[in-house]
Amino acid sequence: MKTLFTPLFILFAATCFAQYTTPGDGSLYTLEDLVALSDGVVEGGSGEFELNSALTIAETDTLSVENAELAIAEDVLITVAGALITADALFTQIECCDSYYTGFRFEETASATLEFTTVEYGGGMQVITPNFTMTDCVVRNNVGGQSDFSAISFSAGSPVVSNTSFFDNEFSAISTPANGAVAPQVINCNIQNNVTANVNRPQLNFGPSGADTTRVIDCLLMGAAESTDAGNISMALLTGGDGHIEIRDCQIIGARYGVNIYGGNLHSKVTGSTLVDNNIQNEPMLGGSGISITGFGDNNQHEIRNNVFQNNLWGITLIGNAQANLGEIDGIGPGENVFGGNGNNGEIYALFNNTENEVPAEGNCWIEENPDATPEEVEDVISHVVDDPELGEVFFLPLGDCDGVSSTSDLEFADFATAYPNPSNGVVNIDFKEQVNAIAVYNSKGQIAHQVSSTTNTNRLHINLQNLPSGVYLLRMDTPKGSVAEKLIIH
Repeated sequence: MKTLFTPLFILFAATCFAQYTTPGDGSLYTLEDLVALSDGVVEGGSGEFELNSALTIAETDTLSVENAELAIAEDVLITVAGALITADALFTQIECCDSYYTGFRFEETASATLEFTTVEYGGGMQVITPNFTMTDCVVRNNVGGQSDFSAISFSAGSPVVSNTSFFDNEFSAISTPANGAVAPQVINCNIQNNVTANVNRPQLNFGPSGADTTRVIDCLLMGAAESTDAGNISMALLTGGDGHIEIRDCQIIGARYGVNIYGGNLHSKVTGSTLVDNNIQNEPMLGGSGISITGFGDNNQHEIRNNVFQNNLWGITLIGNAQANLGEIDGIGPGENVFGGNGNNGEIYALFNNTENEVPAEGNCWIEENPDATPEEVEDVISHVVDDPELGEVFFLPLGDCDGVSSTSDLEFADFATAYPNPSNGVVNIDFKEQVNAIAVYNSKGQIAHQVSSTTNTNRLHINLQNLPSGVYLLRMDTPKGSVAEKLIIH
């Protein structure tokens, strides 16, 4: 009996811990191919597959996953040393949704092109390669597994993530290391309700970028009321290095803080963005700024122009040796920032200069609700040398024009356009009342289903959505005053 038991035990163990690596012969493989080759590691067919044990894509091989769903067993890792190409794909957990697969690891030799793909209920994506592009995807309900404390962690290069939605992930949506040089390009993304673990992390958590620039452009970031310790965007140089970040044309809403910039050898530029209601923790000494900049040394320069700051605990806070420019009419141009309703403990704080540095801040609207404010009234919402002789002076004159500025929190879709018929059979007319820069239609997964990049020189637009399944969609329009949205029903 004993002699039979041992071989059976060994066979059982081998079956449980089997894994598969593609042949490494430079070929392109599909999931159907792996079903035939992997001896049960990959099973299924007709667009629905299961991965039962660890899978490695060899360095010279390519795996193409198109129009397919891959359900992955608990604690299983997909390692990509070669190439992964996806389109209209779903990666999910076999036993949704109380357990998770380990996630993805993209080695330094790998390349990845992911399009119209959903990655959910896993341990996230650890991306060591610089050759990574993700477009029109959804990344949701991932935990801090393979990618540690983010849904996607990048370790090299300038990876591109565009038109992608991140939501309900346990930790940050995207992160980069504190001791590397990585410059992600995050463009036109929808980033909401991440950091569900409610820890001290932002939805976008960046370290040094090196000589390149990390960019967050035309994105929506919105926190969750229950995640009171989570912020929206941070670049922090905690262990040194160089940092460059540009944040442009974004909506940054409803988190513990809007943007946090921390370190020396760090340059930032925040323009054309709306920073609203970043106050959910309601602890002024722990956060609540639309933008907070802590600078060290002399090599930190920060440009803040053409933004809207509303209902944060602080509009802008400058700390340490932060060197910021909020507008110079004879230099970079007027600031054209708009401040309204930022404050705490009964005091209004549009700008708190807690540094010894002078701050150029010409041509800004400092009290949105009082467009005719006098210099004396503006002085009351700015903290600087007048309040403490050890602080630097803020040069806020001449004042900017507040006329025509609207509170983005009060914007309504109907103020800018009418979409009809709604419900419709998929053919929708949009009549414009004011300028609209771009239009996007989002499906229920948060993916962009249709997009119009320009609406210039037209008062009416016809969009054909008849190729989309029946259901409820979100019609979002970007305008010079902020973004507005309306539900769209297709039957």
